[in-house]
Amino acid sequence: MEINHHVKRQHTIQDAAELMQHRQTGTCLEGNMNILSEESVKEFIQKDRVFVKIWAQNCPYCTRLDEQLTRVDLTGFECGMLEVSHPMDKNPRPSEFKRTWMKMDKSDVVKDSVPAIFVFEKGQLKYRQFGMLYSDSLQHWLRTGEVIPSKIQQEEKAAQEKQKKLYDLFAQRGELTYNMELIGGKLAEVNKAIGELTK
Repeated sequence: MEINHHVKRQHTIQDAAELMQHRQTGTCLEGNMNILSEESVKEFIQKDRVFVKIWAQNCPYCTRLDEQLTRVDLTGFECGMLEVSHPMDKNPRPSEFKRTWMKMDKSDVVKDSVPAIFVFEKGQLKYRQFGMLYSDSLQHWLRTGEVIPSKIQQEEKAAQEKQKKLYDLFAQRGELTYNMELIGGKLAEVNKAIGELTK
């Protein structure tokens, strides 16, 4: 039992150290993000420099964005997250934030999309992005507001394509091996028949 307590304590210390390291490097983990409401977000975005994540339940890309955020340096930002209704919800909750900040350019139409991320400075919208970004693209976006192709995504896609080609080649090899065995068997039968006829 003493060993188990010791191991548990080691894990607790290690987890705390990792969380402190993330905080020191400015990473926005869910544990140190402000959980915002429709009311509190109004005051929150008035601060000097804030990052706001819009998310919904049952949103796989929201989860993937969270994974990428752990790899991004958000030093200098205060971070907050606001939960909204999923675009597929039959009875969505009204959202003043969405009506105010998620309108399409030069239109009153709200882009009902999650996840979405925003950078505000003293109440002024600096950047916004709809959809998930990989960490390298996200880091660049935070600095410039520009979305660039992700090298990580390209490498991931290349690895997936390579894996698919390997599966296809293995399948072809299996089919060819089977056909060669059939041909070999037929060839043996033909050679046997030729031998019997030429005795």
